[in-house]
Amino acid sequence: AFLIDKTTRDRLVNNDVKYAKFIKPWLRGRDIQKWHIDWAELFLILIPSSTNLSHPWSDKPQIESEKIFASLYPAIYELLLPNREKLIKRYDQGRYYWELRSCSYYDMLDLPKIVYQKFQIEPKFVFDEVGYYPNTAIWMLVTNHLFLLGILNSPLGWYLIRQHCTQIQNGYQLIWDYFKHIPIAVPNKEIDQAMTEIVQKLL
Repeated sequence: AFLIDKTTRDRLVNNDVKYAKFIKPWLRGRDIQKWHIDWAELFLILIPSSTNLSHPWSDKPQIESEKIFASLYPAIYELLLPNREKLIKRYDQGRYYWELRSCSYYDMLDLPKIVYQKFQIEPKFVFDEVGYYPNTAIWMLVTNHLFLLGILNSPLGWYLIRQHCTQIQNGYQLIWDYFKHIPIAVPNKEIDQAMTEIVQKLL
């Protein structure tokens, strides 16, 4: 219900720019490749829970708050309305059915980060400067350290992943409990600069 394509996103934002703050570029695990993202131009309607962010409808009774939301953002309201009953019944919601569930790290998703598939059969790490909002097949490291990206995408990085992460079928599950133990030395300034230049060319 909260996923829209580029045509719908452009229509909403072109009609009223206020919708832009609630529409985020959405990334699927299958969109991540080594060094680059094959984005499908999908967007997520993300209205944070009133637990995280105060809205004009926050702390109002359900009927009153829905009227306020519908009057302020009628186009999004109309998009969600066909699924209203299902959205009300779902367990993972904010205080109101048009909100997504509470999240303590929404602000981190807009920061530069390394994103990667949680399950990999080969190294697929990429740098995200756009601020994609990932689905659950993707995990992230909030950093702009390209040296780290270079190591993780290298044969050496894949060797280390294989030593520390759980093997599943033909690949490996990069669960943080194991992935965080991969030993990577902090480079000196010269090595860091050399690796960064290489990674920038590959990107």
